[in-house]
Order: sequence, then C-alpha cells, then structure tokens
Amino acid sequence: MEPSPFLFACRLTDDDAHIFDEKLDGSCTGQQLWECLAILVAVDMWSKEWMASRVVLKIRGDNVGALFLVVKMRPANAKQAIIARELALRFVELSFPPDAIHTPGIAHVAADELSRVFSPKGSGIVDCSIHPSLRHATQSKAPVRNKAWYRALQ
Repeated sequence: MEPSPFLFACRLTDDDAHIFDEKLDGSCTGQQLWECLAILVAVDMWSKEWMASRVVLKIRGDNVGALFLVVKMRPANAKQAIIARELALRFVELSFPPDAIHTPGIAHVAADELSRVFSPKGSGIVDCSIHPSLRHATQSKAPVRNKAWYRALQ
C-alpha cells in the first residue's frame, strides 16, 4: 500500500518579497523563483521523513528550471542562488544525490490548483475540493520563512 501523500500550501509573505526583492502582486514575474522556493520549503519540511534512510529523493514537477536547479545547483540568477545554497545545505545529509523527474504540465492539475490557492483570485482553502487526489493527503504546515529560517543568510 502506498503511503498517503503529503501536501502543503502557504502564502508568500512580506519576508519572502523582501529577501528576494520581488513584488507580491500576482504577476508572473516571480513565478520561476517561487516554484524553486516551493521545492526548498517541501525539502525542508519533509526532510525528517527521509534523512535517516538511504533513499534517492525524487522530485517530480513540470518546471524545468526548478528541476535543473535541484540536480545541477546552477542558479539562473542571484535570487535563485539563495535557494540553491539553501538546498545544498539540506541535501548534504542525503546518501545519494536527488533525482528530478519532469512531467508535462497538464499532468499537474492538483499542483496547479494548489499553487493558485493563495493568489489574488484564489479561495484560500486547501482541501479535497481542489482535486479528488487530495482526499487522503496529509496537510503539513509550512514553516515561517523569515530571515532566521535561511541558514545561508546567517
């Protein structure tokens, strides 16, 4: 039996905007950055589930840039470099390098819906009404991401 999936959804904060010098106006200008941040937050939140095991962490997504960052650690810009450093500090305890699996965007209905929950037009509600696949998912609370949360900014 496959374990229940974990999910999280959280608002981007004023701290996020300040740390990355981005506006939170609902535009697509920061989308690449925010998708990279989502991977970092997920890795940080769920690392306790796999850190003590010899696993190959597999990260699946449709954003090639974010997946490339995970595997190659070559950020496209200074903002992504912050995330790359943070990921490196979290991946150092892995037994094997992480693996990235690209899937077409059309296959990410639930993820796309979750990514818009807190958008200006989003409902702000995270439950199985977003997508039936979330019925048995365990929702995790995302950490507060202020400057102290970042290890490489200290």
